[in-house]
Amino acid sequence: MLYDLVKSAHIVAIVVWFGGTMAAVLALAYATPDIIAKFARFDRLVTTPALVIVWVAGMTMAIWYGWFNSGWLVTKLVFVVALSALHGVIAGRLNRAQTGFSSKPASTLNAIPAMALALAIIVTLAVTKLF
Repeated sequence: MLYDLVKSAHIVAIVVWFGGTMAAVLALAYATPDIIAKFARFDRLVTTPALVIVWVAGMTMAIWYGWFNSGWLVTKLVFVVALSALHGVIAGRLNRAQTGFSSKPASTLNAIPAMALALAIIVTLAVTKLF
C-alpha cells in the first residue's frame, strides 16, 4: 500500500513537472513579459516542487527495492538528470525574460522534441525494466 502511494505521488509529480516545463517553454516562445512573470511564479511554486517530489519519491522506491544495481535505473537516471538540468535552464530563462533580459527565447522550442523523446525513454525503462 505504501509503495502504491509513493509510486502514485511519483507519477502525478512527473505529470505536473513535465507539463509545467513544457508550458514554460511555450511561454518563453510566445507569451508577453507579464504572462512570462506568471509562468515564472508558477514554476517556483508548482513545477519546481513537483520536480523535488519526483526525485524524493523515485529515490525512495529505488532504495526500498535495491534498484541501484539495475542497468535500467542507471540509464533512466541519466535521462532524468538531463531533464532536471533542462528544467533549470528553462527556469533561468523564465527569470531573465520576466526582467526584460532574454536571449532568443524562441530557440527554447527546440527542446520540446528532445524532452518528449527523453520522457518516452524514461517511461519505457521504468515500465519494462529492460536490463
